[in-house]
Amino acid sequence: MSPHHRFQSFMRFQSVDRPPLLEWGTWEATVQAWMRETGKDREYVLQWQQECDAQVLPGIDFSMIPPFEEEVLSEDDVSLTRHDRMGQTFREFKQNPETSMPEFIEAPVTTRQDWESIKRRFDPTIPERYPVDWAERVARWNREKPILRLYGLVATYYGGPSLFGFCRMLLGDERVLYAFHDEPLMIEDMMETATEFAISVFRKALTEAPVTLAQFWEDMCYREGPLISPALVKKLTVPRYRRIAQTLRDAGVDIIFVDSDGDVSQLIPL
Repeated sequence: MSPHHRFQSFMRFQSVDRPPLLEWGTWEATVQAWMRETGKDREYVLQWQQECDAQVLPGIDFSMIPPFEEEVLSEDDVSLTRHDRMGQTFREFKQNPETSMPEFIEAPVTTRQDWESIKRRFDPTIPERYPVDWAERVARWNREKPILRLYGLVATYYGGPSLFGFCRMLLGDERVLYAFHDEPLMIEDMMETATEFAISVFRKALTEAPVTLAQFWEDMCYREGPLISPALVKKLTVPRYRRIAQTLRDAGVDIIFVDSDGDVSQLIPL
């Protein structure tokens, strides 16, 4: 069986030749540690990956176009303060930054006017959202049948579709929580924009590519439960999730994952 058909059959409780074997990925710091500990090269310490089912992302760009200018604002012996392509300002360690969370200092949306300006950067019709070699990729995927995970990337810490996560990325952790109470109309507009953006951007992939599954990104919980109430999730996000999910199902994609963090138990029924 191909990785694509094996995964779909497994998730649909159908017969398979063997269970799928997948790995999420490897931190570069881990690869470097393995190389030090074994005295072997990169190819050797990553040879186990050859046992896994082939898995690919479509390369769809969910970021702002045009992006903000990336720059280093300051640095000291151990850290860098950066302004990234999504307009976020954050401080991170110089060594192995992927092994810790950045210290987020400022988000790009501080006023409603900021959002109205930034919203124009999420135009789903911009051709650059798809890789220039899209047709070649589709032809290769149709030949090789990997597990194609429909997911749009913005940066290492954000992807989509996303609703709460989309707002959090633009407003920052603290302000987004206040905004649900203080600026509900802006939150609704942001979520509606994110919903229509995801549906529009994905339409080309759903029409042309052999998609195996789709994935949401919603880091909206911590160790004690959700960051917003289940009532708000039900009111603001569930109807929009359903619209996106229906678009996926109408295209034959019935395997849909939600990637979240923390204690999600109160949100699972929703």
